[in-house]
Amino acid sequence: MFRRRFRRQANHSTRKVFHAANEGDVRRENVLKNDEIITEIQVPASKFAAHSTYLKFKERDSLDFALASVAAAVTLGPNKTVSEARLVLGGVAPIPWRVPRAEAALIGKTMSNEVLRSVAEIALDGAKPLEKNAYKVPLTQTTGPSRAGKGRRSKRLKQR
Repeated sequence: MFRRRFRRQANHSTRKVFHAANEGDVRRENVLKNDEIITEIQVPASKFAAHSTYLKFKERDSLDFALASVAAAVTLGPNKTVSEARLVLGGVAPIPWRVPRAEAALIGKTMSNEVLRSVAEIALDGAKPLEKNAYKVPLTQTTGPSRAGKGRRSKRLKQR
């Protein structure tokens, strides 16, 4: 959702990179060399922070992995319509899953339950669950974008 910078250190030398995920070799989750460790993560201030939320469905109340989650952030125009949006689903893929078609569906709209339900359907349109995790599609629809407008169950992201 946000552009981040990582500082990596190895053998007393330091180098900065803008992205640590490995997009080339599917057998590796990052581009770190064997002797490197991430020592710092910088997340710049974001205009999305004023209207952002993270929702997580989990089985237990604490210290549990999300079965489904959504990070949602919007920028509102002067007439309270969405001018920019970022939606990222969690627990549905090996990596956080950004849904640009659902983001585009929010642009120009005023947030409402009907709009959020529609966005949730778009976010999961074409989902291809595996044999034993098909339950995540309806779970994510009810946890995700359709709930993002309901602040009482959300955890606000804080900017530092």
